[in-house]
Amino acid sequence: MLPSSCEGLVWAVCQTTLQHDDPAHCAVSFLISGGFNKIYVVEVGYDQRFVLRVSLPVDPRHKMAGELSTLGWLSQHSTVPVPRVIAFDDTRDNKIGFEWILMDHVSGTSPQTRWRKMTMEDKKTLVENIARHHAQLLDISTFQKLVL
Repeated sequence: MLPSSCEGLVWAVCQTTLQHDDPAHCAVSFLISGGFNKIYVVEVGYDQRFVLRVSLPVDPRHKMAGELSTLGWLSQHSTVPVPRVIAFDDTRDNKIGFEWILMDHVSGTSPQTRWRKMTMEDKKTLVENIARHHAQLLDISTFQKLVL
């Protein structure tokens, strides 16, 4: 299991990856964890935010390769918003000791947080946007372009 507080290790990886040496202008904070991942927010300076996801070795390399391929494919063949991948390491041979992926932070608020305060028109627009993205993903002709 990942250490509950490995911000120092995460900072070391981000320092190397982002080539940022000033700890006064680089902050790492734990965001959330799931069954296989811990998520950290990395803030560099006043205007750059990233997300670093550290994963347990579940199907090492293959799981990460599939996730990276999916993100890349979605960004090229759909309008579904996906974060840009900055860097990754799909091995355990790094300072953290686990697979990780560093991505742009996608700002926003979860619908469950805002739903009760949204107007009916805003709710309708949100649901239509979600449905449009979902329909795009289900469009079989879109996936015919995928090469396995």
